[in-house]
This record gives sequence, structure tokens and C-alpha cells, in this order.
Amino acid sequence: MTLLNKNINDFSDKNPLDGTENVELQEAAGGVGSNKRFALTTLATWLQSALATTFASAAEGAKANSAVQSITAGTNVTVDNTNPQSPVVNALGVVESVVAGTNLTVDNTDPKNPKVNALGVVESIVAGSNVTVDNTDPKNPKINASGGSGGSSPLFLSPLVYPVLSNFTAFGTGATFTQKVDRILASVPPASGQLRGANLAVPATPYTVDICADLQALPPASSDTTMWGLSLSDGTKFVNFYLGMWGSADPYASYLTIDSWASSSSFTSAVATIHTAFNAPIRFLRITDDGTTRSYYASTNGKDFILAYSEASGSHLAPTKVGFSMYNTQLSGTTPSKISVYHWLISNSVLGDAA
Repeated sequence: MTLLNKNINDFSDKNPLDGTENVELQEAAGGVGSNKRFALTTLATWLQSALATTFASAAEGAKANSAVQSITAGTNVTVDNTNPQSPVVNALGVVESVVAGTNLTVDNTDPKNPKVNALGVVESIVAGSNVTVDNTDPKNPKINASGGSGGSSPLFLSPLVYPVLSNFTAFGTGATFTQKVDRILASVPPASGQLRGANLAVPATPYTVDICADLQALPPASSDTTMWGLSLSDGTKFVNFYLGMWGSADPYASYLTIDSWASSSSFTSAVATIHTAFNAPIRFLRITDDGTTRSYYASTNGKDFILAYSEASGSHLAPTKVGFSMYNTQLSGTTPSKISVYHWLISNSVLGDAA
């Protein structure tokens, strides 16, 4: 057993301590304490116990015991422990700052909860008279006219409900449709055997469909016609209630006709033709259906209607669509006819022959 009575530096790596060495502790100056000799392993155990007890019971020990021992990275966080005493914690994929853009202000009084405010933009749309607003998608609200007066014109006595082109689906080929502020403008180039128009779903009976339109067209040649009107369809076949000009009859005179088509490009037959004797231009047409009888009316002012024709509901077809259509066979020229649709109204009742 070796007596350890040397400086620690006297031992080299080739002669390490094995723990069996004896350690001698000498008494302090003035005779305090006493000399003691014991194994090095005994000293190590005693020192470990003494240091643990002393450190854990001291104020510094308490702080150390409750201090953070390690930092573990969680979601969207990285920890750089290159310097364990000062680890660097970084956030990933989170907002570090909010910068105000156009028409925005940012209040960073509470940096964790910044407040972003919009300036000078529409925050909400409130429906007024005869208007509905669909805010299902707040960023793209839908504004629709709803069954009241959309406006009036010195040409017409009846209030108008302006049609909305996006509610309709076009059929036939060659026509163009344009939404104007107060009307739908349809341009129809000449074409033989072509029915052009736009429609939407027809309601269940009883119902009334009203339209007001104006026709701009060159006078037809003797064998030509140009016309506009209401149109019923089952998706394939059509029944049309037309107001038109017919060159071969009373030159340039208007007349009412009801005809049926097997498709938009296949005429079937004329159902009825009514020559008119109105003292003013006809601009309003009406179709009613009470589930038993389908009736066709015409009017110059939109208030007072004349019954032009009636037939059993379901004649020619069981309609699923209703809309407006045009027919232009002015093959002697190339100028399109233009139809301005000012008024479109569907009512869930039979309105009859007076407003």
C-alpha cells in the first residue's frame, strides 16, 4: 500500500492512481485536529457525500437544483447548444413581425397580438330596397335584384326589374349578350333556322313570367322575319311566344306568333299567329301557367295586358327552362338585329291581364 504524500503533479499518466493508496491528513497549525490516514477511495467517497450535502443545502444549491438542466426543441423551435451555458432558441415558421401594406395599419402595442386594420375599403354591404346580398363568401359578396322596381323609363309606365345576365345560360349559336346598367343587350346576326337566346330554371306552377324588350332591326325583305320573345324549353325542345316583323305580310308590321321547335336548330310548326292592331309598340309579353292552362299576353305599357292565346299546360313540352329568344332570317343583309331586354320578372302566382 503506497503512502500518498506527494504533489498530484508528481504522478504521470503511466502511473495512475488505483484507489488503494493511503492518504494522510495532517493536523492544522496550532494542533487543531489530528493526523489521519485512510485509503484514497474512502477520501473520495467522503468528499462526494460532503459536497453533495453542503451544495444541496446551501442557497446556491437550491437555485441549482431548481434551475433549467436542459432545453429540448419543440414544434417549430430549434435549440443551439454549442454554448451549453447560453443556448440559442430559434422559432421556425412563425410570424416575427407584421408590416402594414396598402390601406392597412398595424398596432404592435402588444407584439404577440398585433392588430391589423383595413383603411378605405368596404367592410360590409347592406342590402337596400329590392336588393339581396349573399355574404357567404365575405370577400366576394353577391348582389342580386329582387323582384321590385329596378327603375323606370319614360317609354314605359310599368316599373322595371332589370335582368341580370349572370343568372341566365345561353343557348343556340352566334348571338352575343352584354350586361348593361339597365338592360341585357343581345346582338343576333342573320341565320336561317337558328334559334338563339338565354334561359334559366322555370318555377313550379302557378307562375307568371314577364319580359319587356325593344327590337332594333333593319326592315326585313319580303321573305325575311326578325323577332324576339319569351321561350319555354325542356332542355331540348322549345315553345316561343314572339313579337316580330314579317316582310311578306303587312310590310314592316308587327305580329304575335307562337311556334314550336324540336331543337334550337330545328323548327317544327307554327302554333298560332296573331296580327296586331295596337296603337303603340308592344314591348311587354307575359306567359302564365296555373297548372291547368298556359296563357300568352301582350301589352304596350306593362300594366294592362291582352290575352293573345291559351292552351293546356304541358302542350308541346313540359318546361324546365324559361327565358328569352330571338330569330333573325334577314338573309338579304348581314346587319345583326339587336334586342334590349329591360325587364325580367318571375312571380309565383298567376297575375292575369292587369297589373
